Amino acid sequence: MGAVPIGHDSIIDLSGVPCEEVDMGETYAYYFNLQGGSDYPALNEEDKRIMDFVIARLGKMSKDEIVAFMHKEQAYTKTAYKDIILFKYAESLQI
Repeated sequence: MGAVPIGHDSIIDLSGVPCEEVDMGETYAYYFNLQGGSDYPALNEEDKRIMDFVIARLGKMSKDEIVAFMHKEQAYTKTAYKDIILFKYAESLQI
């Protein structure tokens, strides 16, 4: 489907964040269902600002739209399959 952050488990393990793991065959997908004004004490104010920014930019996109968007990123196109994406590409992200 696409790149997954190395620390994605720390997002999935946040207390009170509803997450469903779905077996996709050779990998797993994670579905988050966040409704309402929940409080996540594990997130600091900067974390919350970043999440709000990402949600504002990508929140109304479908899964397929997000995948297509990500696949156009230099970080994705210049990284070999299953290699770790280098942080240097953060400066050129469209988001």
